[in-house]
Amino acid sequence: MSNLKLINDSCMEQEVDAIVNAANKYLAAGGGICGAIFNKAGYMELTHACSQVNTPLQDGEAAITPALRRHTQTGQLSLKS
Repeated sequence: MSNLKLINDSCMEQEVDAIVNAANKYLAAGGGICGAIFNKAGYMELTHACSQVNTPLQDGEAAITPALRRHTQTGQLSLKS
């Protein structure tokens, strides 16, 4: 059985195992949630981690980067495009 919990707060302040971001296939920084992820993780650090991924990602492909400054339960930040 699944549970659903609604939280009225910033997604960047949650302790989660992964963040899924479908902003773009190049894993490039952007605005909105994408920008918030880069800001929280460390813009330069996450840009460098994303530059190590062979992009552009194809539909359905995913990339996993370190969490960097973003605190998560597992220590990894997952970016999917």
